[in-house]
Amino acid sequence: KIRLQPYAAYTFKKLEALDQSEHVFDIGCNFFVDGHHAKFTPQYSSRQLYYDVNGKRTVNGRRGEFILQFHIYL
Repeated sequence: KIRLQPYAAYTFKKLEALDQSEHVFDIGCNFFVDGHHAKFTPQYSSRQLYYDVNGKRTVNGRRGEFILQFHIYL
């Protein structure tokens, strides 16, 4: 029996090292197999790209990353 748990997340970051704030978006789904004894999670995250332009760190586009996790309970 497989159960699904979809999720989405938004993170706002204001870091001193960067001149602009960062907005991070995540979306994914947990697939539980055999109750909570095994789980795999595909996740997509969208992150901003920062570049140093004339001594100022500015946002110049976004890139996505795909993460796949697997957990097993022994």
